Amino acid sequence: MIRRKGECPGRSALHMKDGEGEVQFRDLASKEELLGHARVFSIITLQPGCSIGYHRHEQEAEYFYCLSGTPTVNDNGTEVLLYPGDVAINPDGNSHSLINKTDTPCEVLALVMLK
Repeated sequence: MIRRKGECPGRSALHMKDGEGEVQFRDLASKEELLGHARVFSIITLQPGCSIGYHRHEQEAEYFYCLSGTPTVNDNGTEVLLYPGDVAINPDGNSHSLINKTDTPCEVLALVMLK
């Protein structure tokens, strides 16, 4: 099966995890297509000043692969810039946030795997 870019459903979330602004998603696979092994496989766009608030993952792990821009990840209390091609790994039981502190949009591929 091939799903073209224009066929991937879009959605958005305001103040995600108590973050700022509106996070935009382009879902690459549905929950059913993830076969119970993951709950998110999406491209996330953060406009300037937009963020996903600091939160903890329980019984799952989240991976961010930076596609464009330079978002900042708070990795268990340590802020780190992501560059295109970098991967941020947030294992089960750890906490993180994601913010765009720049003046251009950032895109990351997000995958949340279930334990």
